[in-house]
Amino acid sequence: MSKLMAQVTRLGKMEYTAQELAAILGVTIRSSHRILLQWLDAELVEIVGIEKISGKGRSRQMYRLSFVDEWRN
Repeated sequence: MSKLMAQVTRLGKMEYTAQELAAILGVTIRSSHRILLQWLDAELVEIVGIEKISGKGRSRQMYRLSFVDEWRN
């Protein structure tokens, strides 16, 4: 969690894909999806959009880290 908070503080970015979170947290993409599902259930994140991929492949969901807003205040 401290890696994620450091990244948010440094860049000020609040919206991430599961792939970006996996890279930040040092886990697999599958693990980041599991974490995000748990955070969705706990209402710590919300889905805010879809990132289109050029060429082949599925679109990626964008997640907003709403718990960071509460942490900052």
